[in-house]
Amino acid sequence: AAPVLLEWAHAGRVRPSVEGEPVPAGRLVLLTGPDLDDPVLEPAVRLLQRRPLRPETAVAKLRQVDFFFHKADRL
Repeated sequence: AAPVLLEWAHAGRVRPSVEGEPVPAGRLVLLTGPDLDDPVLEPAVRLLQRRPLRPETAVAKLRQVDFFFHKADRL
């Protein structure tokens, strides 16, 4: 979960918000850019498109999605 967010930060696709923005400071903001077109990253895109989240909340939610995604693969 965390590596996905780190990869996005490195690619300039997600960043923490700062004071003075309409989003509370420290929330992860999804930035516009070319489609990443990666099924592994799709849950993270959907999650952050809904609303900006604190980094620890985003990681926790993505861990849940990752668990269910891989569990479904094993069924």
